[in-house]
Amino acid sequence: MGRYHGSGVNGPYVADVFPNAERYENGDFEVAPPVGTQQCTGTAAAADGPAGVAIEFARTKIGLPYIWGGVGPRGYDCSGLLMMAYREAGINIPRTTQAMQAWDGGEIVPFSEIQPGDLLLEGRGGVATHVSMWTGNNNIIEAYATGTTITEHAYDDPEWPRPPLIKVLRVSHLAPSGSDAVTV
Repeated sequence: MGRYHGSGVNGPYVADVFPNAERYENGDFEVAPPVGTQQCTGTAAAADGPAGVAIEFARTKIGLPYIWGGVGPRGYDCSGLLMMAYREAGINIPRTTQAMQAWDGGEIVPFSEIQPGDLLLEGRGGVATHVSMWTGNNNIIEAYATGTTITEHAYDDPEWPRPPLIKVLRVSHLAPSGSDAVTV
């Protein structure tokens, strides 16, 4: 069963699809990449340094539940998971997705240059409502939504529909000098 972030009877999925239902029913359509995304064709090397620490922290949380407002240890929301992952690497990032969007501490990079550990901020109307972390080889790790668990999967997996990409944020370069990680 597929999920649509922010769905509901009056949600964006219904608003986007319902007017075209007859076309879909008749097969009169073409499949295109989601608006606001690009295909990343590069294969990333394994992450090291702060990005590697953050990815490994997040991977140890796979299977824990999404809990809105959660920052562990029993569950996390999307931004709480990544805030704690980077805290494990000695980097403090904002607590919420919208605060990450407004923050000027990270480096905005094009999707075509994405690297393991980069954060993908997604949402609608230019407002970030979700964040995930790129782990390499077209995979991300995320706490997706209520009713799901933390998972690592392909970025373009149709089981996990993506809201439009707003920006890719690199934060791994912000680690304290001379240290790959700080235990907190």
